[in-house]
Amino acid sequence: MRRLPLLCLAVVAIASVLVGCGTTDDAADDGPTTAAPGGGGDGQETTTTSEPETTTTSTTEPEDDLDGSTVTEEPTEPWPDPELPPEPSAQADFTEQIKYEVATVIIEAGGRAADDTSVTCQPEPIPTDVAGPAATCDVTYLGVDSSAAVEITSPGETFISYEVTVEEAPLTIEKAEWEAAYYAGGDKAVCDMDDVEAFPVDEDGIFTCDALDSTGEVVELKAELTATGSLLYTRN
Repeated sequence: MRRLPLLCLAVVAIASVLVGCGTTDDAADDGPTTAAPGGGGDGQETTTTSEPETTTTSTTEPEDDLDGSTVTEEPTEPWPDPELPPEPSAQADFTEQIKYEVATVIIEAGGRAADDTSVTCQPEPIPTDVAGPAATCDVTYLGVDSSAAVEITSPGETFISYEVTVEEAPLTIEKAEWEAAYYAGGDKAVCDMDDVEAFPVDEDGIFTCDALDSTGEVVELKAELTATGSLLYTRN
């Protein structure tokens, strides 16, 4: 199980692949030559030519496949960090500080500000006098549930070292589609996911995205959520 360092989110790395489309026109061969019958003298030949038959194949512009994208402009930088709730006071106990930091990790991974993000830990208060697993914290972010495990690595009364492990984290579709479009170099992307959805960490192909690249072609990507809360896109 990998560790999720608190307040540490990496820049998204994405790869792309091109998909092309085209049209074809079928033209019929010229029609046959026929001879008209003559009356007692030399026959006169007349030539009739049929009009070429043209088959028209309609095409769909790549942009039409990306209708409904949440991206409204071409991204020129990665998805911005969301606004975070106010920090607890300096007098807040260890449990309140941990709950705030867990909420911060989830909000930054999700990509959308949510002051109503709630965190409850069991047990409370979180024990700090023994090294090892200390608590499990349940998080509700924009109506989606996830959880984090807290482990004390160096117990103490004044200075305490700890780690937080997240096995799944929520993502918003705005962040996912913006990051896909940013990497691809276009101004549209559509991802196969809910508005807000929790995904497992370090699992390949948790959802897919179609995005325009800098040439206007569609690229197909599959996503992975890393242990640091960042997204990796690779060719599907």
